[in-house]
Amino acid sequence: MLQFPPFTDTFWQMLLAAGYFRARIPTLPPFDKMLGGLAWCITASNVDVDVDLHFDEEMTLGRLDHYSGQCAEARCMASPGQKIKLGENVIAALRKMECPCQLQPHQLQGLDFQALFLVFQWLVKHVLSRREELAAKTRRFAEMKFESS
Repeated sequence: MLQFPPFTDTFWQMLLAAGYFRARIPTLPPFDKMLGGLAWCITASNVDVDVDLHFDEEMTLGRLDHYSGQCAEARCMASPGQKIKLGENVIAALRKMECPCQLQPHQLQGLDFQALFLVFQWLVKHVLSRREELAAKTRRFAEMKFESS
């Protein structure tokens, strides 16, 4: 059985704090939680990054069985490697957002939690600050409308 560092729970708690509630699903593989959480946080930050960040749990990693040449996953879809492509898109989006922590595709695929920790931390802070900004703008707009009526 694959063991993950004990601090991975910290990742899921950070995602929950940001509002990504799929992190609570115990049967969801850690890679899916991590990749889905990153894609969700980037989307929730409301930054225009112009990359496709659609995450679907039916996506595949695209691992091929070396003997048969067929996709080794039970749920192999028409387009293998969708999660890997999404991971590359996530990294491109993080670069466009000017994330101070440089991340490489192999760190996502290999679940390098030590490298991912600072990215998660920065991204969750970014989401929460954007949420506060939006709440303040909405409040000011509502007060302006109330005063003008």
